[in-house]
Amino acid sequence: MSIINRTAIAVSALALAAAPAAFAKGGPPSNPGGDHGNGGNPPAAQHGKGHAKPKKVVAKGTVVSYDATTGTLVVHVGRASHPGKSMVGTDVSFDVSKARITAADSNNDGKIDASDLAVGDKVVVQTTNVAGTDGRYTAKHVVDQTHPKSSDSSGSTDSTDSTDQQTTQS
Repeated sequence: MSIINRTAIAVSALALAAAPAAFAKGGPPSNPGGDHGNGGNPPAAQHGKGHAKPKKVVAKGTVVSYDATTGTLVVHVGRASHPGKSMVGTDVSFDVSKARITAADSNNDGKIDASDLAVGDKVVVQTTNVAGTDGRYTAKHVVDQTHPKSSDSSGSTDSTDSTDQQTTQS
């Protein structure tokens, strides 16, 4: 046999041996090299029933409006963590009815809630990247950076009282 015939036989044998391995996962991948071992399935199909797993998002922006009757806070998002990159540059509605609010009592009603947030305030909102059926994202925590929660004033009063006591004892 000549060298060419031996090479042709060797190449044919390798091709026949590799063919069953290529079709073992249902045929050649539709996206060769790009499926990263998931069988060519899109990422959403990898999570149980076809739903994408919610990711935590931290969004920073300014308050556009607040509707107390529906508990909706609209924020113009200027920055967001990676899973929330689609929010950047848009006005996003957040359901803050069950959110924890960290802010100063701006309206002096004795309680800290979303009504203490004013239009134009800079806020940080913690949420997920999955919106509800009404198009609002459910906020977990809202922090007002324009009017931050004031520190406990009793600590500073105690320090001045102790100073006063020291001066009166002298």
